[in-house]
Amino acid sequence: MLHLLPKPRKVDWLDGSFDITPDMCIVIALGCGALARTGAKQLQTEIAAACGLTVDIRCGKARAGDISLAVKVAEPKQGYEFAINAEVVRIVGNDEAGLLHGVQTLRQIIRQCGWTLPALRITDAPDYPVRGFYHDQTRGRIGTLDWLKQLADACCFYKLNHLELYVEHTYLYRDLTELWATAVDPLTPEEIMALDDYCADRGVELVPSMSSFGHLLELLRTKTYAHLCETENSDAMPSNMYNRMAHLTIDPCNPASFELVAAMLDEYMALFRTDKFNICADETFDLGKGRNQGREEREMYMGFVRALCEHVVKLGRTPMFWGDIVLRFPEALRELPEGTICLNWGYSAEEREEPTRILARAGAKQYQCPGVCGW
Repeated sequence: MLHLLPKPRKVDWLDGSFDITPDMCIVIALGCGALARTGAKQLQTEIAAACGLTVDIRCGKARAGDISLAVKVAEPKQGYEFAINAEVVRIVGNDEAGLLHGVQTLRQIIRQCGWTLPALRITDAPDYPVRGFYHDQTRGRIGTLDWLKQLADACCFYKLNHLELYVEHTYLYRDLTELWATAVDPLTPEEIMALDDYCADRGVELVPSMSSFGHLLELLRTKTYAHLCETENSDAMPSNMYNRMAHLTIDPCNPASFELVAAMLDEYMALFRTDKFNICADETFDLGKGRNQGREEREMYMGFVRALCEHVVKLGRTPMFWGDIVLRFPEALRELPEGTICLNWGYSAEEREEPTRILARAGAKQYQCPGVCGW
């Protein structure tokens, strides 16, 4: 029995098998692009690890005994057809992404079966066009570039095509030395651009995610920016996990707050090729409890989020934000730029469907973002 993740839509078991041999080749059909070459190299590495063979990669027409990779444009997008028989292994993607997904299925089969692959036919396509993983590059251990590349490889292997990289104080902003001075190995611009290239080569969209409203502990406890904190005397607040999670919301009513966050956003965004940017804007626990006590939460929250989203749109990107706060006043979603993506998250073991219904009724374009309590 094979264990394939995610489970393909349809698997037909056939008689016979295909043997991996020293004289076989991985053949890329004419007209295929960069993702086909990525897939071929991945298969070459997989076969070497499982069978101890180094097989050649070629382009053109496959022969009997080869692994054939091809694209035939069709619907649904990201789908593929996959066949193993005694003569050949053939993967045909409906597009480049579909072909790469088919390669991951074959890698999983080789990893479980070794030299002899069972004859079968698979027809598969994802149920959701976007399937992602959200990585917190702030709390706990900070991933090195090599580790983050391994994470991108894992996303590719399990056919995830969206990886978000969240930072607070763990990116080396050029003019914010106070922010990252105490961070261990903050990511450099060169490292993020290298990771962006690495992800693109594997069909994974690397999306920037940045604290812009709440969760700004390390920024707002500095001498330079403490005056922009909703909570007064924030520079005296100790740096610990509790405070990082529960406090340090920026003052949205101070014009200097937007100027600072917009500059940070611009610098971080420029490192990524994606057309999306997640401003976060979640868990603004302190809003209206400090400098702005007595002001209406809805007006302050939506005013700042709307300004940030409009700024992202002006830069040619699609804004994303977490939906926990806007659930208190969902009608306000109409105030945001068209196409803004609301990230609907929940971490409990038995999430309710009501938040999804509320956002849907309000007209939100939403992504479902369940947590797995891996932290």
